[in-house]
Amino acid sequence: MEFAGRLASFSPANLLQWAENERRTGVLVVRRSRRERRVSFRDGRVVGCRSNLMSQTFGRYLVDHGLLRPDGLARVLAHSRAVGVPTGQAIAALGILPEEIVREQLREWVAESVEDLCEWTRGVFVFHLREPQEFALEIALGAQELVLEGARRSD
Repeated sequence: MEFAGRLASFSPANLLQWAENERRTGVLVVRRSRRERRVSFRDGRVVGCRSNLMSQTFGRYLVDHGLLRPDGLARVLAHSRAVGVPTGQAIAALGILPEEIVREQLREWVAESVEDLCEWTRGVFVFHLREPQEFALEIALGAQELVLEGARRSD
């Protein structure tokens, strides 16, 4: 079963809380104009978030925060594609950053991405009830905390 609608009827915050309260596993896809976010849930916990915009990728986040140089990002992306692993896993495998730092930054990036999504008021969504992609460096965040932080940021 899929759950779909408009953000005018169900805000991202309500959708996140619903997924957490119902302990849902799946992927929430939210679209607005040409922007798209995919929030992955496992048993109601946020385990990932992706954007279709290159400026909002994990690698770009690390470059913007001074943890990765642009030439290092190019190397990571080449390795990621060649081996078929996510960016964070490639960074740890190449020894560019320790796994603990990658995991910590991944948590921060996912949190910021989801908190930003809470500010969206227009668009459409669909919740796909399916297993999200598994990650070697998987994180698990509570949706309630992300919603509260998103509300605090927007105030």
